[in-house]
Amino acid sequence: DWMNEFTISVNSSTPAIIRSILLCVWIAGMFVMFVLALKSSLQLRSLKRSALPLQNTTICKLYKQCLFEMKITRNIPIYSTAFLKTPIIYMPIHLISDYHETDVRYILLHELQHYKHKDSLANYLMFLTAILYWFNPIVWYALKEMRNDREIACDTSVLKMLDECDYEKYG
Repeated sequence: DWMNEFTISVNSSTPAIIRSILLCVWIAGMFVMFVLALKSSLQLRSLKRSALPLQNTTICKLYKQCLFEMKITRNIPIYSTAFLKTPIIYMPIHLISDYHETDVRYILLHELQHYKHKDSLANYLMFLTAILYWFNPIVWYALKEMRNDREIACDTSVLKMLDECDYEKYG
């Protein structure tokens, strides 16, 4: 019987109440994550409603040039808003007023790379993963790394479009 000392009994199981509690905690966490995702979505929708089509003709020309340069045939609208500090395809008003052609061009190229890489679809999948696996720190770390990788991929794609002498300016 010396072997029994090294084995673990397979017959012992987790009590049903503990499984029920864990299931309730997991569902509650999913609900909280869903509410946070919904809040984020509503904020984005509010941002879309407050944004106006970009009126600056110089930036609009530059934008069309960037679309052509990236071989994007779809007409993606560009908007301006006062409620953003960083650009997406909604240009913050402070960037329009402090217009520097090369800076705005780099921003537009970077944001259009997100479109080309279908990063909005990846965002939805990442939100779904975060909702389902909210309790797992490894998943949170992986999602953070995925966001960083997407940014690096867009930066790399833009750098491939630029001359080597422009690398430092882009950085």
